[in-house]
Amino acid sequence: QKAQKQGVNTDYYMGVLNIPEGNYDKALQQMQRKECDYNVALAYLASGETDKAISTLECVPESAEKSYLMAIAGARKENKDMVFEHLVNAIKADKSYKEKVKTDKEFIDYFNTPDFKSLVK
Repeated sequence: QKAQKQGVNTDYYMGVLNIPEGNYDKALQQMQRKECDYNVALAYLASGETDKAISTLECVPESAEKSYLMAIAGARKENKDMVFEHLVNAIKADKSYKEKVKTDKEFIDYFNTPDFKSLVK
């Protein structure tokens, strides 16, 4: 509110704050559906628009977070190759994802597969 009073356009940041609240459409409107933006991709994925999330992420700079979100998108599309390609990249970029993926229900269909077990051991 202080920033708004000073004339700062806070729409994007208000949109980001709407994502954890579950207000995905409002978040996307506030963020003006920016291209190549991780948070916009997150809002698309959370709202069930997986293909839009993937296309938005394709031009986002490489990072562990991007790879992890792409792996989740792959799981939602039931694309095993996409899941493992991006999980490997996420873990290479940030070893802490190895622990996170072990319990992330997005990957429950893969928990008992040999590839998944070797990835998280």
